[in-house]
Amino acid sequence: MTPTLVTWLAILAFLLGLIALVMEVFIFPGFGAPGIIGVILVGWGILLIAVDVTQIMSALVLALIASIVVFVIGLKLMSRYRMWQRIALH
Repeated sequence: MTPTLVTWLAILAFLLGLIALVMEVFIFPGFGAPGIIGVILVGWGILLIAVDVTQIMSALVLALIASIVVFVIGLKLMSRYRMWQRIALH
């Protein structure tokens, strides 16, 4: 395959994966087929567009660290401003 075709295939796989994930969240709630297919397509799109495996792994590690930091900060802010009581159903 030509490099431009691989690029377009990666973009198409990534976008279809995002659409499947959005469908999973808003149309078909739960962890079903659209969610699994979406995760696979997004991962495949990232693998196709990446230069090498070390680039992918470093990006994934950075994304994981950033997600954990944002999660911890969110928990601390929610407990400080008592957001749990505001958003919980009574």
